[in-house]
Amino acid sequence: MTKEFNKDNSIKAKSGSNNKAELLSLLNEFEKKFNNVHLSKNVKMGASGKDPNQFSVNAILKFDDQHEENWLIETSSSYRSDRVKGIEFDIEHIKELIRRTDVNVKAFFVVPDTENSGAFNKYKENVEHHNVVTYFDDILKFSEFRNIIAERCSKYLTQGIKANILGDEAEKDIAEAFNNSNNIELWNKTDNSKVIKSRNFDIVQSLMDKYYPNKQIKAMVAYDNNSKDSHYLADLNTVKDPNGGHVLGKPKTDILVIITFTDGNQANINFSVKHPKVKSKRVTAHEGDVDTLLNDLQASMPQDSVFNDPDKFNQLSTALHNFQDVGSAKNMTPDNRDFLKYNLSDLNSWLIDYFLFGINNRRLNKDQVANTMAIVNPENGNLIYLTRNEEKHLLLQYCQNHKPSSSSFGTPFSWTYPSKKRGKKIQIKSPLPL
Repeated sequence: MTKEFNKDNSIKAKSGSNNKAELLSLLNEFEKKFNNVHLSKNVKMGASGKDPNQFSVNAILKFDDQHEENWLIETSSSYRSDRVKGIEFDIEHIKELIRRTDVNVKAFFVVPDTENSGAFNKYKENVEHHNVVTYFDDILKFSEFRNIIAERCSKYLTQGIKANILGDEAEKDIAEAFNNSNNIELWNKTDNSKVIKSRNFDIVQSLMDKYYPNKQIKAMVAYDNNSKDSHYLADLNTVKDPNGGHVLGKPKTDILVIITFTDGNQANINFSVKHPKVKSKRVTAHEGDVDTLLNDLQASMPQDSVFNDPDKFNQLSTALHNFQDVGSAKNMTPDNRDFLKYNLSDLNSWLIDYFLFGINNRRLNKDQVANTMAIVNPENGNLIYLTRNEEKHLLLQYCQNHKPSSSSFGTPFSWTYPSKKRGKKIQIKSPLPL
């Protein structure tokens, strides 16, 4: 009995230690990336004239910007009510000790995404609905916490910089998750899964739950197009003209994931990662010139398209060039605008493939053509995975259920031009029906 008891305690101790290490590693990364973020680890303090180490918290994250905040962060590998009550006592007093009128103090309790006990869910619900007295502002899983930190770190940046940072952060999170061997053991539920922890297991779990729920993972690896990363893949880098070497834009694939299953089968997943704004839920899907679009279309024209008729194709070419020249439907000639309005929807399926996934774009290699969307839900930060067929189905339904706008020409997309490139290129924005 004593031997089993000691073994159980050892497992709990390792589990707790690993969980805390995951949290601190995550916080370290945000401190390195943002100048306005400062991390203090394993903080101890006490009341004046009393034991200076009476109260402790795993970490304090300070945001030194327009609205200074201190976040008290405590983590546990699992939820137990008696443990949380002890933590609440420390949080209550630390909040009082560091409180200032000009600084907002918040406290968060963070657990792994694998924590799904009924007791935990009830506690989380009670805190969120203010049904209990608590000194925590929120009870979060790692995935939720990772998302709110990213949002808070970039809160006071300009919209363009913020969008780039959050987009890059999403790509980085996905690549790290599929390169994290701990996630293999957690998914396979090995003996070690009781001890090891992961701050990004949710990313792997949500994909596996949706597409491969009955598979066991032997190995997985993710490649990206950031030359500073250890899993950089040159074939995912910028798209270049094979004739002149000029840079033609970016690939559709942001992350290439290869999963090998224990049954010997393999999945190659080319992710296009999108991080839409909360209000618009639209993202830029494509930028390029009309001549390239028309040349690729002519080389891969659907057999049943009305544009196999040379006269129709010439009218399409004239109308699209007119749009590129003036940059908006409003400024087009009435004949060209009406032609696109009543005819362009014939190509909706082809355009979805081309704009979102890069299919039939003859400058992209096989690794640069995407086959799956990874969309960051703007409401809660969770990842939504959609295959090419799933995304196409949603967008075609979107066309049926929404009255076409003057800028859509009957397609799912908004047609415009990139900043300062009117007359040279077009820009396509896509809704992301969630």
